[in-house]
Amino acid sequence: MSNKINIGQELRDEMKRQNYSVRKIAKSFNTDRKCIYRIFDKKSIDTDRLYEFSVLLKRDFFKLYSDRITSDTTT
Repeated sequence: MSNKINIGQELRDEMKRQNYSVRKIAKSFNTDRKCIYRIFDKKSIDTDRLYEFSVLLKRDFFKLYSDRITSDTTT
């Protein structure tokens, strides 16, 4: 369990991969860009917010954690 998931970085990378702007994400979440940048700087976030990102970016970010559980329990 030494390698933790940096979910903020994962979200930022996916946003860039899909060419989403921070402005568009902030507007979708009815917040400001500073709030989104703060999320990107965090290593963990609220599950409700993670769900919102998963829906918006059409990627199951929870799977990062469930895959990690599977790999950690098999080693």
